[in-house]
Parts: sequence; C-alpha cells; structure tokens
Amino acid sequence: MPFDHHEQAAPVALAVHMGLFCLVTDAMEGADPDDSRWLDAAVAVLEDADQAAACDLRDVLVAIDQDYSLRPAEHKRVRAAIASVPQRAELRDLQLEAAELGEHALSVLGACRNYERTLQALVG
Repeated sequence: MPFDHHEQAAPVALAVHMGLFCLVTDAMEGADPDDSRWLDAAVAVLEDADQAAACDLRDVLVAIDQDYSLRPAEHKRVRAAIASVPQRAELRDLQLEAAELGEHALSVLGACRNYERTLQALVG
C-alpha cells in the first residue's frame, strides 16, 4: 500500500503496530487485577524478539506504562524490561524503503504470533 499522506505513515506500519498494541492491551484489560500473565508474555516475547519487533513492543509497553493504571510492581517490571531495548522512532515515523518496511512488518507480525502463543501457554 502506498504512503498515506493524510496519516503521514505507511499503512502497514500503522496496522502492525496497532495489531501488537491491541493484542497486549486486550489481554491486560481482560485480566483480573492481580493477574500479570499479559505482562509475563510480553516480557518473554521481548527477550526473544529481533531488534525491529523488540523496538515496536517497547513502544507498546511504554504507552501502557504511561497511559494505563498499572500496579506499582507492573510499572517496575515494564521499565526493567524495556531498559535494554534501544529507543528509536516509532515504526510509522521511520523512513524505510519498501523492502525494509516489509521486513519490519513481518518481524512485528511474528511478535504478535509469539505473544498470542506465549499468552495461551501461560493462561492454558
């Protein structure tokens, strides 16, 4: 899909980021208040992700840390988990050639798949 001049981003970048964001936030919002398995899954995926997926998952966790009411222990875990992931511009803001954007998108989609599988294994 071509660059969206209204959104100032490539639609695939928006779509894969929102897909990952919604997976994590839906799991978080659907969990009991004392259930952090949504975060356990995110941390596990973050630890095994390649740099492109790790940076996008970092962006998701930063947004959750800033915009959602987490327990203090969850805030601490989020901050510890993202500390080693380099900060970079959001995927939507990167100036990438089509092939590189495609590779990044596939990487984030892989993180989505891994998050779903990891969460399912934890929840049962």
